[in-house]
Amino acid sequence: VVAKVPTPARTIYMIELQPGKPGKALGTTTGWIFRLNMQRKKVVMMPNTSTVKIDDEGVHVQQKGKEVETIKVDNVVTCTGQRANKALFEALKAQDVIVHAIGGTRTAALMDGKLAIRDAAELAAKL
Repeated sequence: VVAKVPTPARTIYMIELQPGKPGKALGTTTGWIFRLNMQRKKVVMMPNTSTVKIDDEGVHVQQKGKEVETIKVDNVVTCTGQRANKALFEALKAQDVIVHAIGGTRTAALMDGKLAIRDAAELAAKL
């Protein structure tokens, strides 16, 4: 039985700095389930990619060995680093930019990749 997944209303890009399969650090069973769910939902996974900048034109990214490309977006959700650092969050908030804290930034005591991914997916669904 194949689950029927509705066509997404928008394209979601998952940009990951690390090379290899996205979610590979989640573990053998969790990783493939994560990737399958992302594929079913038509998430564009971009491993080995760095974010060059974010501006009014979109998110400028560069995959290793390739030219910089710009992805036109309406919203940006970032999950960066392994330590809670709210400096960017607070600076953007002070400029009246709509921002949301997820994962370890939302809950400083927790550094949990699964929590951050779930928070990001739930936030993306609300946006």
